[in-house]
Amino acid sequence: VVEILDLGEVEGVHFMVMEFIEGDNLSALVRALDGEQLPLSVILCLLSDTLEGLGAAHDLRDVEGDLYRLVHRDVSPHNILINLDGWAKVGDFGIMKAAGKTSNTRTGELRGKLAYMSPEQARGTDLDLRTDLFAVGVITWELLTGKRLFACESDAATLERVIACR
Repeated sequence: VVEILDLGEVEGVHFMVMEFIEGDNLSALVRALDGEQLPLSVILCLLSDTLEGLGAAHDLRDVEGDLYRLVHRDVSPHNILINLDGWAKVGDFGIMKAAGKTSNTRTGELRGKLAYMSPEQARGTDLDLRTDLFAVGVITWELLTGKRLFACESDAATLERVIACR
């Protein structure tokens, strides 16, 4: 997970200082390959790093030892950052949800990238860590096949495909 170095507030505006990842995201890497596939060993390392980062977020506990039950809700190739040493880190927890906490998401509003959502997320139902794992599954399928799994020409068609899980 991209490390948070500091949190604060200045004149009523909250801020977060995060570690700088020198490198690029997985989406840019795949685009730069221009149709060529990453070696299987690289795919497995990137996925392992991603799952380790999500596991750390999913296992995060409060001071009483209770799980926060965090759900990233936006796991996608854009939010998997790869540093110059080849390590992957999960970033952009901006729409993350913790169980029992209020959300800024209004009824009927979807947050995250449609093509990587779980059907439950697309339907707007309660989520747990399985939603993040579903997204990693979609990313895995795309990296191994070199094709998009759910993405269509329009957002509506993509959403329909995700909900039907076709």
